[in-house]
Amino acid sequence: MQELYLLGIDIGTTKIKVGIFSAKGKLKSFTTMPLRILHPESNYCEIALATQWEKLLQCLSITLKEAQVSTEKIKSIGISTLCPVFVALNAEGEPLRAGIIYSDQRSINIKKYINKTFTETEFFNITGNRIHSAVCSFSNVIWIKDNEPETFDKTSIFGHIDTYLIHKLTDKFAIDWTNASFTGIYDIKENIWSKKLCALFGIPLKKLPPIFAPTTVVGGITQKISKLTGLKEGTPVIAGAADTACSALALGVTKNGQIFQTSGGSEVTSICSDTPRFDNRFANRSHIISGKWLFHGAMSTGGTSLKWANDKIFYPRLKETYRYRKMEKEARISSPGANGIIFLPYLSGERTPKWDPSAKGVFWGLSLKSTRSDIVRSILEGVAYGIREIMEIIEGNLGIKFNKITIVGGGAKNDLWNQIKADVIQKEILKFKFDEAALLGAALLGGVGTKIFSNYEEAIIKVAASLKIEKIYYPNSKIFSQYYRRNFKIYKSLYNTIKNIN
Repeated sequence: MQELYLLGIDIGTTKIKVGIFSAKGKLKSFTTMPLRILHPESNYCEIALATQWEKLLQCLSITLKEAQVSTEKIKSIGISTLCPVFVALNAEGEPLRAGIIYSDQRSINIKKYINKTFTETEFFNITGNRIHSAVCSFSNVIWIKDNEPETFDKTSIFGHIDTYLIHKLTDKFAIDWTNASFTGIYDIKENIWSKKLCALFGIPLKKLPPIFAPTTVVGGITQKISKLTGLKEGTPVIAGAADTACSALALGVTKNGQIFQTSGGSEVTSICSDTPRFDNRFANRSHIISGKWLFHGAMSTGGTSLKWANDKIFYPRLKETYRYRKMEKEARISSPGANGIIFLPYLSGERTPKWDPSAKGVFWGLSLKSTRSDIVRSILEGVAYGIREIMEIIEGNLGIKFNKITIVGGGAKNDLWNQIKADVIQKEILKFKFDEAALLGAALLGGVGTKIFSNYEEAIIKVAASLKIEKIYYPNSKIFSQYYRRNFKIYKSLYNTIKNIN
């Protein structure tokens, strides 16, 4: 039988990735390139959409060349994206400004604006989320109206980064329901744009893309893109999904109470649910699978904290791969507890469970004995404390008990960090040999959408063999008792102690 292939695209916070997989989940070729977050103002976080598009074209061309397979055999293209990334597009699908990502804080006053008309409870009942720019991306429409009125007038479609990329590939506008969940105008129970909230934000429905199921074939590769990349004209492009939702599919997280963690630019602990009974300390969205939902304990700057220290303080001149290896080696020189340094990883506010855009990053406990190694280790430990705080809510308030958790994403490559997390949260950490779960999930969406797989279950079963556990990190209770129990208590108290300092 002729081998068939699925192409996946994963747009992350710090990297863009393209992979070609066999229908059994075996990776045929893979390309990645770094991405930059722009900070034109101190509280702004943007991405240059045109630059990302150019890098995607490069990645596609390189991946196709290295795969050495006929493009006739590539049957679909699925897309995974960081979420949310707000975009404003003209009628031709070109961006009218930079994309605004989830950690941007320019629209943090949206809560005051909405509360004049809607209560927080009313908003939550419709969207399943708080009034917060990190899960309410279309709050940026109000900011644009006030600060860039010409952009608002010229905009034909407001959407997310998937809206932009899909249009570039197919000339069609679209957004999938996992991305729509974080717009702040999506009715999460009815799966439609909320007319009430659109009116509140002042967004005409004609300026919104249609909402699709993640497996929907939106369109085909255009002749122009075929010539630029080598992809076959007409190759089906799937609506795709947000990165954590794609990871959930690849990992088979489709049953009530199943849990996993994504370690990337942000650290996200995700739980599958059969019912839309949302906790407002979590970011909540529709799952890829209709009738199921995902609850996310999402930290804003987990891996980004490490990247910040890497770029701004320690090793900016080293190549990226060497930098992170150097930092891991550096952290090993220190000891558990980082010799008394405790780090609050709130470099761009914080989401779960604080939901405070004004929260600040802190190094507490510095002394003349503190070393670079201690500081690096404190960053790894600080993120782990944040994860433990989320885990306590999951087990205590949601009543979901577990002894082990699967970890995927770029941060999962850091052995020391995985062990620190296991010791801090006192759970087994399971690492797969292949950790690009979001990329694989995007490819699988294409397989389901083009009927290569009859359903989600078949897709999961077919690739299960490629997702083998490479290593298990067992928690050390003595280290927790001796170092982390005390430090975690201090970690939790620090935020409340200093949050009102201006």
